[in-house]
Amino acid sequence: MLLLIEHFNRQIAATAGEDPLEFSHEALEALLAYHWPGNVRELKNLIGRLHILARGGTVELQDLPGEISTGNRNNMTMHGDHPAAMLEAPVCTFEDAECQVIKNALAAEGGNLSKVALRLGISRPTLYRKLGQYGIRRGFI
Repeated sequence: MLLLIEHFNRQIAATAGEDPLEFSHEALEALLAYHWPGNVRELKNLIGRLHILARGGTVELQDLPGEISTGNRNNMTMHGDHPAAMLEAPVCTFEDAECQVIKNALAAEGGNLSKVALRLGISRPTLYRKLGQYGIRRGFI
């Protein structure tokens, strides 16, 4: 798992022309302890989002999604997949998170849609569709 995190971190950083992210010990522990119900693409997408959202180039535990950052505590107290663990998860839909990631990328790239699409790993037509879907105006920033 560590090799995959490092691989995606370096790959995404190179594509964006940035330095790779640093991960705190707590963040790495949470990533390694997470159940990963999706596939490797889920990990790659998370690393991509962290490149957009992490401040200062270091990923801390609080930068991770709630289901990952609270995973260790839930596993210890509630045995992971217990239904009560789901009640503690922060309420945030995938659409809300995706909208925020797009807004953050727009701000980071100064509104340059070609760079935003590249940063997010999506095509420009997909970006235009998502801008319309979420009602994000081109002059957002």
